[in-house]
Amino acid sequence: MQEEYLREIGDETLEARKQYHHSLASVREQKVDIFMGNHTANVDLLNKRKYMTEHPGENPFIDSEAWKNYLDLKEKELSELEQV
Repeated sequence: MQEEYLREIGDETLEARKQYHHSLASVREQKVDIFMGNHTANVDLLNKRKYMTEHPGENPFIDSEAWKNYLDLKEKELSELEQV
């Protein structure tokens, strides 16, 4: 989403950013109880697993707010890119 890269690949109007904003908005209201990111840091996987072993019977992966928190972070990161 870096402006320089987008322009380098021919996206002079930064359309990819607009599409990304739209895609984030379109999935925001999806009900997600267990969000498993594609990277361990996306969901604090290692700390959640540690918590799970220390608290048998509790499952920190069941978190209806994790998905929205992740989307909020992605929106914030994109907004920061647009400020540059």
